[in-house]
Amino acid sequence: MTARYFISDREGSYVEWDSRVESLSLAGRAAVISGNVGQDWVYVGAGTSLDLSGLGGGVDRIYLTGNFSEYKQSVVGNAYTLSRQVGGHIETVVLSVQSLADELFFADGAVTLDVDKFLDTSSFVFRDIAVDDLDSSKGTPFALGDIVDEHSGHSPVVVYITDTSGGHIPTTMSSHSLLEVVGNVGDDSIFVNEGSLVDATGLSFGRDTIYLTGSLDSYSQSISGNTLTLARTKNGKLESLKLSVQSHSDRVVFADGFVEINSNLLFDATSFEYRHLTTDDLDQSFVSPVINVNYYNVTLDISTDRAHLGGGDSAKITFSFSEVPINFTERDIVVTGGNLSGFGQSEIDTRIYTGIFTPAENSEGIASISVPGDMYSGNEGAGARSISLFVDTLAASVVITSDVDVLTAGESATITFTFSEAPVGFDLHDVVVSGGELSAPVVSKSDPKIYTATFTPTAGSGRLPALLSVLAATMIVRAMPELLQP
Repeated sequence: MTARYFISDREGSYVEWDSRVESLSLAGRAAVISGNVGQDWVYVGAGTSLDLSGLGGGVDRIYLTGNFSEYKQSVVGNAYTLSRQVGGHIETVVLSVQSLADELFFADGAVTLDVDKFLDTSSFVFRDIAVDDLDSSKGTPFALGDIVDEHSGHSPVVVYITDTSGGHIPTTMSSHSLLEVVGNVGDDSIFVNEGSLVDATGLSFGRDTIYLTGSLDSYSQSISGNTLTLARTKNGKLESLKLSVQSHSDRVVFADGFVEINSNLLFDATSFEYRHLTTDDLDQSFVSPVINVNYYNVTLDISTDRAHLGGGDSAKITFSFSEVPINFTERDIVVTGGNLSGFGQSEIDTRIYTGIFTPAENSEGIASISVPGDMYSGNEGAGARSISLFVDTLAASVVITSDVDVLTAGESATITFTFSEAPVGFDLHDVVVSGGELSAPVVSKSDPKIYTATFTPTAGSGRLPALLSVLAATMIVRAMPELLQP
């Protein structure tokens, strides 16, 4: 167990158990979150684990990154355990079904956890969540900004790091989120996102590291006793960090270097006051890591194995990402001129998704498969990606005519086959003839849609009609008029 979160704000708060920072992954790490009477929202990162059975009162929301079908379920009393394996880690989430009807979000839908819906009153046993319970119009959004900014609590979320070997604590992506971190004897780390408010004065022992995204000179500084406060406004959001200057060394890492925070460096024995940090204190050999490029700079290429499709054809569509996308589902794809089926992620390379495109029947024109930029990238400037296919599934037809209506013994007729579009490989084998013989069809020199052949009736066939029909499945078959007259 890495940490325990306690949400003290009675209006609720937002907790993000995920790290979008390179080298500071939370995959394989577990935490416990206890709520209050307010509406709490929790984002569960892929491959992490959370015990949310103590969220308490309030209509809470839990956001998962996987599709519903990826999770296995087990139920004990009113406690549900959802688990899956992703990226080599086991992701486990424990939650309780209560009368207040919390909402559980998957990438492909959401379900309301209502006691009346899931408790069998005859057996008093809670049933599993079924796919029919999902509301497919909802789902965990790709961009966290779509959910986090609605929660800006006034009381801090208190985090106790329980792992004595140290733990990494992420701050949320929301505006003015309040986080108070209490450390342990291990070496702990905190990544302070833009707009987060962090009180790290309780980090205590261990060589702790706090990461900030700005350069040292972008922060204002104030000192009260041995408490140093760094603050700035970034993109209209106030960001601040409080930490204690102690005898042992902690590190504050900026975008342009790091500073060892200890009383030997910052305490002025003459004035008996702690001084501000200066650029001379910076060690530029180590800087703060950047926000995960998997989210902000991901690129997408869409390809097909067939660019031209006719009736009965289909094409394999491949979605190739530069990095493993987050929460990418079939709902993020816009399809025109047909439908996409068999959509799924490659087991060999999780950056690749595929689906089968089938064009609409009796259609002609251009079909498209596209993905809007905000569905695959956190970069607001990312453009949509699309691919076009040429489709012609109109049913071909043929009209068969004769230059004469009645034949006598020894006569023949010129049979004309007029197609709606030029056929491929049309010959005598494609025609069934009764009551006579037909010569090999010959294509017109002026129109590739027209073929002619000579029909000769069988001698002594009486008044039986001579009929011709075309075997090709894409052609409309018409019976010949009566061709034989004794």
